[in-house]
Amino acid sequence: EVEAGNDAEFVNIVANAWIDLRNPTQGLALMRRFALQPSSPIAARLYYAGLLNRVERDEELASVLDKLSATKGLTAEDKDDLRYLKASLAARRADNLRHAGNLGEARVVLESALKQDPENTDMLMALARVHVSTNEPQQARDIYQRILRKSPRHVGARLALAKMLG
Repeated sequence: EVEAGNDAEFVNIVANAWIDLRNPTQGLALMRRFALQPSSPIAARLYYAGLLNRVERDEELASVLDKLSATKGLTAEDKDDLRYLKASLAARRADNLRHAGNLGEARVVLESALKQDPENTDMLMALARVHVSTNEPQQARDIYQRILRKSPRHVGARLALAKMLG
């Protein structure tokens, strides 16, 4: 950890190593100390958000993403990373709601998020799973086919569609 110093990428590597060693608390604490300093680079905050996403600390992740969204000076790559993290969070929240039987809430979470990123495959897959759970197979098939038109090799969509077609 001492070797990592002020190098955001190196701190991220060390923090991920802690998570790999099944000690997410240590990894998050290391990255948090670095990323939440007022002078920390945007990359450090994005790395921290990525760690939170990896260990599914969704409430803290949502807070970090909100702050990052309000940050000025994001590069195109930063915006892509932020969009990915938001989509991952929305899809996971929707899946959790779906598993808990809150299908309407799951749909609302996804429809809201899809307004910001309408072609996001992870969110579209989650929405298709909601349609399957609500016994709306045609809507699910339509979404899987939409994904496959954009990404013909998408394994998840192929398998889900094949399963539906039985």
